[in-house]
Parts: sequence; structure tokens; C-alpha cells
Amino acid sequence: TQILGQGQSTTTTFDRPGTFDYICNVHGATMRGTVVVRGAPVAETAAPAGPLGHVVVDTFAEARPDRSDTPAATPSLLLGASLALALVAVARFVWVLRNT
Repeated sequence: TQILGQGQSTTTTFDRPGTFDYICNVHGATMRGTVVVRGAPVAETAAPAGPLGHVVVDTFAEARPDRSDTPAATPSLLLGASLALALVAVARFVWVLRNT
């Protein structure tokens, strides 16, 4: 599918039951998963004319970073994370001062 932004969704239609592996186009082999498509339940009585119903789809995704191609933390990443934590600490301190 296309790359989605926050809050977006997409639909994929499978034409038969089965197990289908996928790999994330952005993260590559470090983020892959399996889609399990089950067939529609078998009706115990004669099926009416028209659509038979929905197909149940179970999805499972697991990120497994492969250490060989995972970039190490860069100084700019560490600096950014440190600044974010400092900002949270200052905001909490100000909140405590105002609410006590």
C-alpha cells in the first residue's frame, strides 16, 4: 500500500484465503509481518442470493531489528532525546510550582 500518515487507513482485498507475508516499504526487513485470511464461514442452510458476508482477516506484525543494518544512535539523536527529556522535566517543575 501507499505510505500512510497519522490517522490514515487503507484497505487491501484478498481474493482467496491463505497466509501472506509482507515487509514494510519504509523499514524493510526490520519490520515484517503476516496477514492470515480465513474464508467466509460455511452456511448450514442454503445461502441466499447476493453477498455472502465479510471475510475475517487477522493481522500480526512484529518488528525484529536486525542489528547488522540498524543504525547506531547518532549524537544528534541523543542530543534531541536529551533536550526533549529536559523540556518535559521543566514543564513538570513549572506545573508543580503553579499547582502547589
